[in-house]
Amino acid sequence: MILLTSPFAANADSNLDLGLEKLRIGDYTGAINAFTDEIKSNPYDATAYDYRGVSKAKRGDFSGSIIDYTRSLELDPQNNSTLSNRGIAKARVGDLEGAINDLEMVISLDPENGQAFFNHGVAMDMSGDLNTACTDWDKAVELGN
Repeated sequence: MILLTSPFAANADSNLDLGLEKLRIGDYTGAINAFTDEIKSNPYDATAYDYRGVSKAKRGDFSGSIIDYTRSLELDPQNNSTLSNRGIAKARVGDLEGAINDLEMVISLDPENGQAFFNHGVAMDMSGDLNTACTDWDKAVELGN
């Protein structure tokens, strides 16, 4: 199972808050709608694109989530959780090379990120490289994941 990263934090009284609440309770369609409204009012809100991507992924729309994660990264290129989530989504649509590249970038930027090692291991296993996958999973365990 691939793990999505989703830190819950937002400003009070916003569509972002509403979307986060909907996401928290599992109303992914409601969350997508709220994040879309936030994006309409603030098209440069990287967080709204990120969480809309998470919501789409939770609904199984990995292609849609990749689009949102990519836009979020254009606005906030330093967001490792978004990059990790995009890698996971790429793996889910069969773009293993893209997934591995995204997850390797996360690992290079944050070598203590156990979740990134775990997810990289999953992508490596999916690509047929069980040796690297096991090494990644051992590192994930070492890092407490």
